[in-house]
Amino acid sequence: MKRFLVLGLVVCAGLAQASFELLLVADNGMGTFETRKIHRFDPTTGVYLGGFGGFGSPIVSTHLDQATNSLYVIEATTITRWNYNTGMLLSSHSAVNGAYLTTVRPDEGRIAVFDGLADFLTKPFPDMGPPVSSAGFMPSAAYRAGLWFQQNTIMAWDEANKRFRLISMDPLGQSGAAGLESLSFSTGDFGQMSLVGGSNRVVMAAGGELRFATLDTVTPGLIASPYGLSKAAASAHDGYYVGGTSSGVGRVTYYDRNFNVRGIFTNGALMDPISMQTVLAPEPGTSVAIGVGLAALLRRRKK
Repeated sequence: MKRFLVLGLVVCAGLAQASFELLLVADNGMGTFETRKIHRFDPTTGVYLGGFGGFGSPIVSTHLDQATNSLYVIEATTITRWNYNTGMLLSSHSAVNGAYLTTVRPDEGRIAVFDGLADFLTKPFPDMGPPVSSAGFMPSAAYRAGLWFQQNTIMAWDEANKRFRLISMDPLGQSGAAGLESLSFSTGDFGQMSLVGGSNRVVMAAGGELRFATLDTVTPGLIASPYGLSKAAASAHDGYYVGGTSSGVGRVTYYDRNFNVRGIFTNGALMDPISMQTVLAPEPGTSVAIGVGLAALLRRRKK
């Protein structure tokens, strides 16, 4: 019994020390097929783990399906699905959505396209069929970014009024109504939104600023971006990542949830990070459970 317990603890220690997280950075590079790529980093150490792809038109957004080891790369007229571990192309889909930011519903049934109009479009995903206008929003709005963080709720950025808005969607994801909104910001830049790990906030990379909004009360917040131009944001277990460009060099900065910088890294070829996704490893408690469970399984097989 003692031997199996020791084995379980060894497995737990290995899981705790190893880094299984992966940061996937979509880079539009120099605007060429060869330089539009997905770069992979170990976000804990900043070590570069290679890249894959090659894209014929600018990357607009990305969507992670961690359950199938898939990354969807969304361009203006195409959606491709890749195995982010091997870099293998898995499928390709037609998508007439334009060069607009997007967000996918958690069940992957629909995608929202923020085209700058008062009622953003929602379409089937990943094979985009005819658009359905989401009626009932603020008529003066111009939605340019968003995050579909719950099945029936989207946090959207209204560029015309320079504020975050909560949008309640119907069960089909085809229509909805605007709810709580934040106070107005002084500028209207926008970029990718992401959850801030370990908190109840979202962050949006917005040029020279990082904007925040709480998920329940839509209370706004703001800090300066570390880059002259920031467009990409992704979750961490405790905090978030921001991708941006300074003097033509692309970099990624890791912040904890209290806005403290925990690391900065690049691969030397990163130029124009436009979107990021994080493959999050299990929490430490989950790793412990895996290790103890493995030890119990081995003990059972021994018997």
